[in-house]
Formats: sequence, C-alpha cells, structure tokens
Amino acid sequence: MDRKDRVIRELGAARRRGDFEQVRSLLDDEIVWHEPGDADYSGDHRRADDVIALMKKLAETANLTLEPQEVLSTDEHAVARTRWWAEREGTRVEGNEIGVYRFAGDKITEVWFWYDGYDQRAHDFVFSF
Repeated sequence: MDRKDRVIRELGAARRRGDFEQVRSLLDDEIVWHEPGDADYSGDHRRADDVIALMKKLAETANLTLEPQEVLSTDEHAVARTRWWAEREGTRVEGNEIGVYRFAGDKITEVWFWYDGYDQRAHDFVFSF
C-alpha cells in the first residue's frame, strides 16, 4: 500500500475512533482544509488546530463514518474516492466524496473535497451546528 493511501485510510479510521491525537500526527501544522458548499462547516480552515477543532465539532454533531474506497497517488498528491454516511437524531445521510490531498512527506498539507449523491435536506440537518 502506498504511504499516501495508508495516511488517508489512517485519517478516516482515527476520525471514526475519535482519536484526534492520531489525526493531528497526520496533518501538517500549516494545513489548509477546503470544505465546499454553504454548510455550517464549509470554507477554508487553516492550521492543524483549527482543522481538528472542526473535526471535533462535526463528531459532536453527527455520527460520521468515512470509508475510503480507492486512492490514486502521484509524487505530491493523492485522490481518494470515499463513501460516507452520518446520522443525527434518527436522520441518516450518505454520499460520495472525492478528496484531493497534497502531501509533504507523510503529512497532509492541503485538501479539497467535492461531494455528490446525497440528500441535501438531510445533509443540512445532520451537519448543522
């Protein structure tokens, strides 16, 4: 398994377990995390501490699971197709994600996401702060 593939899969597993110390170990201090759309969590999140604060808030809001399916790597980047689902108060939403990760060594330095195949109304409820 490619090291970028391993890091992306470890990131998803650590988030699922709520192991934010391990998450932190996978992120560059100056990471830029781009979340699309108009959701409460959307926008550019800069620096590892801010990204982890976002992840913790999402974990408190919804029971989110990320399951990377395939990862394609180049020298500095990896693209991951991920299935995801989340639940909150009996409402479930699921969909697809394409994430483009930029790496420096074994650390994620920047990531962009694109989502599709989900119910917008359910998504907005499940992920609202």
